[in-house]
Amino acid sequence: MKFARLIVLIAVVTAVAACGAHGGATPTTVEPQPFSGETATAKPGGPIAPTATPPAEDEERTADPADYTVSDAGVYFVTPSRNIACGLAPGVTGCQVFKTTAIPPGADCDHGSMSRDELSKGYYVDEGEVITPSCFNQGLFNASADQKVLDYGRSLTAAGTKCVSRADGVTCARAEHGFFVSAQSFKQW
Repeated sequence: MKFARLIVLIAVVTAVAACGAHGGATPTTVEPQPFSGETATAKPGGPIAPTATPPAEDEERTADPADYTVSDAGVYFVTPSRNIACGLAPGVTGCQVFKTTAIPPGADCDHGSMSRDELSKGYYVDEGEVITPSCFNQGLFNASADQKVLDYGRSLTAAGTKCVSRADGVTCARAEHGFFVSAQSFKQW
């Protein structure tokens, strides 16, 4: 199976290189865009056209918390990348990023049994409403293996907190306080 994938990869690289090797066209640069959930279709000889209009960056669609409720424990979701998991429950609310080298400012990531790279990182808010940066040695906000995905551009409100999933990370806020988590950075206010 790995050999077949290698053959396909070599064929694709060869085809791409061959396409760029002839014709006098000037190469163009296309800025990558964050994935927003749309799919694209192409007609032979025509441009690629999105099949669905993605929401504007400042536009979000609200998800139903009942669709994300895990037992009676609270509302839990993961992002489409499955790298960020969040939980919105009356006792504790927060998000954790599983694969990241960034560390939330103020987090204590010195755990004797695990290296910093093995720990997930993020924030949690307890009943005292204090946002605490943390490094987690377990999946605190990963309620189940089949946890429901909150698509990019969707928001979810439960336990007094609103979270918005975007391609660049998740923002959660309660009143004027909140936090942002991503694989690249962490912020709280």
